[in-house]
Amino acid sequence: MPQCITRGYLWMFFHHLLPLSLYRTAQHFLNRRTDLTEPGSIYTLVSIKHLIQSLVCHLLGGASMSGPGDETRQRLLEAAGEVFAAKGFQAATVREICSRAGANLAAINYHFGDKERLYVEAVRHAHSAGAEQPPHHWPSDTRPEEKLRQYIGHVLRNMLQVKKPAWHAQLMFREMFTPTAACVELVEADIRPRAEALNRIIDELVPGDTPSVDRHLIAFSVIGQCLFFNAGNRVAELLVGEDEFRSYDVDKLRDHITGFTLAALGHRRPHRSLSSEVTN
Repeated sequence: MPQCITRGYLWMFFHHLLPLSLYRTAQHFLNRRTDLTEPGSIYTLVSIKHLIQSLVCHLLGGASMSGPGDETRQRLLEAAGEVFAAKGFQAATVREICSRAGANLAAINYHFGDKERLYVEAVRHAHSAGAEQPPHHWPSDTRPEEKLRQYIGHVLRNMLQVKKPAWHAQLMFREMFTPTAACVELVEADIRPRAEALNRIIDELVPGDTPSVDRHLIAFSVIGQCLFFNAGNRVAELLVGEDEFRSYDVDKLRDHITGFTLAALGHRRPHRSLSSEVTN
């Protein structure tokens, strides 16, 4: 069967059966691999394995179905996240995870397929649990400066206001410093759509001939400023004192990071009132 026909059938299959996040992973996989029969790298093998496991779990395990099975699945996810965060993937054992979750040893295979898939789901859960989606649509007269301000506010709220168990951050830091195959799926299914939303805003703020590498670096700088107040909050508090640090609420940080970024891009002078800039 010609390759283009094979790919076409796969598109239809994935589009109708997978939830949006898994469909994006499938889309990335098919776009990256031009020959589905070509011997691939570890990345390819892991990606297609995770894709098939995700589809099976979605169709049979039913993350969207309600009932006692969902409670067991959630307990396994929480228990696994705690163990993975403390010990890492290799040192964590299925027996310890199931014992902590109060589930039998077969439960992981039933709900997730295997330990590797459970780890991927724990990482994605740690990243996205309780997080709101970034704004994608604005009124036609919304200025790009205001779009940036709203986007940065969204990022900061997710980082600083969403209450999460400690293991969420621990697991994410472990995955960032020692990335596994889970990082590939996390980026394609969860992070890339958010990054693309920021990139579209930056496109409106920079000249049309700005190289893509510069646009990417601007986006990384925006997120890096936000991340500091999440990862470096204790250091910042020790440097400036508790009273000042407590005044760094989401609104103040949002307006500072937005103003700093716009000043760097030549859109406003530092120290002017941001609220008047973005609403006038």
